[in-house]
Amino acid sequence: MPTGAASARAFVHSLNILIKYARMYGYEHKRTEAQFEVTWNELQQGLPAAGESGFLLGVSDNNYSWMEFRWRLARTERSFGQLLSTAGLASLHFSKDVTIEDFTRLVRAFTIAGSKAQDVSKQIKEALSNAGKQSTIKLMK
Repeated sequence: MPTGAASARAFVHSLNILIKYARMYGYEHKRTEAQFEVTWNELQQGLPAAGESGFLLGVSDNNYSWMEFRWRLARTERSFGQLLSTAGLASLHFSKDVTIEDFTRLVRAFTIAGSKAQDVSKQIKEALSNAGKQSTIKLMK
């Protein structure tokens, strides 16, 4: 498995945990804060060292993809992948200059929306478009 793909897989796993912690404990809880830091660091590790491309995370059926590498969703991540697919979100693109503010807005959008796909799509679009500037995270359908 390529190094970047291992980082992408770790990031997806950590993001799933982070969203669950934020829903259960809230944003200010020490578990959520610690998991946020882990997830943010894994996202940073998954970003390419050179070039302009950033990090494109795709979801289709029961698979995630990062660049040309695809992997099957683990049971614990299937609900997250299905939520993205049902919401009509094919991928998330994290710019190589992704900001912690945009990432925080993305996580909050997932937790505010709950588990309804239409709400997730709406909340994420609003969170990333209300940044007052161009977001460093893009949604692709």
